[in-house]
Amino acid sequence: MTFQFTPLIIPLIISGIFSVILAVVGYRHRELTGARSLTLFMSAATIWSFAYALEISSTDYVSALLATDIEYFGIVTIPVAWFLFVVEYTGRQRWLSWRNIVLLFVVPAFTILLVATNAFHQLYYTEVVPNVVDGMVIWVFYYGPLFWINVIYSYSLVIAGSVLMVEQYISSKAYRTQVALLFIAMLIPFAMNAGYLLYKGPIAGIDLTPVAFLVTGIVIAIAILRFELFSIMPVAQRLIIDYMVDGVFAVDPRGRVVDFNPAAAVILDRPDHEIPGTPIESLIPEAGLLIAGCTGDQNSTEITIHQGNAPHSFSVQCIAIRPGPTRAKGHIIVIHDITEQKRSSQALGQANRKLALLSSITRHDIINQLTVLSGACELMKEKAADPETKHLIGIAERATATIYRQIQFTREYQELGVRAPGWHNLRQEFISAGKLLDLGNVSLVAGENSLEVYADPLLGKVFYNLIDNALRHAGNLSLIRLSYHASKRGMVIVIEDDGDGVHEKDKPRLFEKGFGKNTGYGLFLSREILSITGIDIDETAGPGKGARFEITVPDGGYRFCTDG
Repeated sequence: MTFQFTPLIIPLIISGIFSVILAVVGYRHRELTGARSLTLFMSAATIWSFAYALEISSTDYVSALLATDIEYFGIVTIPVAWFLFVVEYTGRQRWLSWRNIVLLFVVPAFTILLVATNAFHQLYYTEVVPNVVDGMVIWVFYYGPLFWINVIYSYSLVIAGSVLMVEQYISSKAYRTQVALLFIAMLIPFAMNAGYLLYKGPIAGIDLTPVAFLVTGIVIAIAILRFELFSIMPVAQRLIIDYMVDGVFAVDPRGRVVDFNPAAAVILDRPDHEIPGTPIESLIPEAGLLIAGCTGDQNSTEITIHQGNAPHSFSVQCIAIRPGPTRAKGHIIVIHDITEQKRSSQALGQANRKLALLSSITRHDIINQLTVLSGACELMKEKAADPETKHLIGIAERATATIYRQIQFTREYQELGVRAPGWHNLRQEFISAGKLLDLGNVSLVAGENSLEVYADPLLGKVFYNLIDNALRHAGNLSLIRLSYHASKRGMVIVIEDDGDGVHEKDKPRLFEKGFGKNTGYGLFLSREILSITGIDIDETAGPGKGARFEITVPDGGYRFCTDG
């Protein structure tokens, strides 16, 4: 073995050392996604750099071929390692079964075997000749037909990985700098290698690809130190979908499934290989109508799927994919199991019905006993002679009347919070509540018919209480008005009258339970009804003005209907 010194050895050794350091860093983070494949990549770059340094320092044929054999362990591994890293980095780990990984290394293993046995067949290199430049020996390899198999395979992996990285760059706005750095780090050595293969340059036989790994190492170091490559990676975007318990389908404009998560296959009890390319209607019959009705951003429905012998209820949501102000480029179908939710809702509904029945029977019996008690008080009052006895009977009568009003009140509010909230037309609820009361000469004025609020079904009772409260307590009353306006807190609904208003001393206790001249529950329960959906109410009139109640509906709790 004879050796020579060439200045190119220095950057090759530096590149090799840098690659070793990054391989060690990757190994120390090997439990993190992408770290193992990056470690493999930098380890292969280390082998290539040091072995190429050995090749260009060799002046004898045997040493040069030995160095080349060693180089190829790195040369054939780098494209595979790059592809593995990109697959992990972009969140496609399900592609990486052991079978697929082994298959990826079949061509590299075959290539190493061809290089090691080239002396017997010369199908990989047809000839290896020395080129002497300024006293320096450079070995020039002439390619055989099998050489291009490895080239085509390697660059296919490089191009496939590059496409995935470009897709990642487009879709991951938060990680674009990190993606761009990694893409540049990998692109430089591959571009240098392509130049070596296609253009020999002024000095035949010089391959600067291993030197380019020095730039790769510097860029990856920046990605690790500045942008926390191993700590913050975009793989979670795909992992979130894969680990969701809800089934997710991506459907193209023709209604065919182009992607799905594992939960989707489990829910439909279909093998993975049967789903891609299948029309979504053949998997979920209701999906066709769902997509057709998804003219806005989303649409939903409920379906039943039999799993085993038991029916399961699912909520199916269709979300339109709109990259820009154009028609949908496809749809996302999300399937959420609501079986337990519906069972719980049905059980709760049944329990509430039983409680309501029990309450109704109990209330009926109590009212009957109060009627008997009230009649007995009347008889006792007629027979009582002394004033003290009549006074005590009067107390009993008033207590009986109070109990009766409270029992009647429980009948009106027994469904508070029992039924699910929904959308209610504001003006219609206000007018309907007024029709239940004797307004006399008092006028109800309401605005337009377009505002709807999301509230408990007892919303009409709130308006009933506010109107009734005004009729009972506001002197000189002629008008009760409903209006609304937007504010920073949401939509403010105003119910005001032109009566005498509320005394300032009463305002702090206005919504307290039991405060008032009637039952003392009306305004208290009105606030409770509204609070179920996050709506607030307060009295805001100034001194000497009529009562003014402001009902504040938060954003998302109101909408405007267009059909009146």
